[in-house]
Amino acid sequence: MRLIRLIAFLGIILLGTVLLAAPVLAQQSDQGGGGAAPGGGEQQPKLKDVEGKISDIDPAKKTMDVGGDWFGGTTLHITDQTRFIPGPGVQPGLGFSALKKGDRVRASYLKTDDHNTAQEVVILSPEAGETPPAAGGGAGGGGAGPSSSPQQQ
Repeated sequence: MRLIRLIAFLGIILLGTVLLAAPVLAQQSDQGGGGAAPGGGEQQPKLKDVEGKISDIDPAKKTMDVGGDWFGGTTLHITDQTRFIPGPGVQPGLGFSALKKGDRVRASYLKTDDHNTAQEVVILSPEAGETPPAAGGGAGGGGAGPSSSPQQQ
């Protein structure tokens, strides 16, 4: 008889523990399981990259659209914390005010629900259409092409 009471008592304690733990486990599952901050993953900013020509720039709003040839591009918001880095062959010290439509850039930005905040902008070439022909390496590549054509004829 005592054994039956002991088993019943332990069963009630086990059942109570499960009933108390279930709501806590369900709440953790609703918040994203683990690793995610409270509030869900949607509100956490995500670092992304974009590269292309500046298709539009608005100094008053401190925004620029990058890579908008076909699909509208990515609008980046520039802040006082945005770092501008010169790429190879680009004059050091250039900032947002020196950029213009057609410049080629690569940018890292934080994507939030509201907008894309530029963290870092690498200026690859001002007026991208004009810079590559001015490079000295183009002459060597052009010389190899014509010399191979006469050999084939």
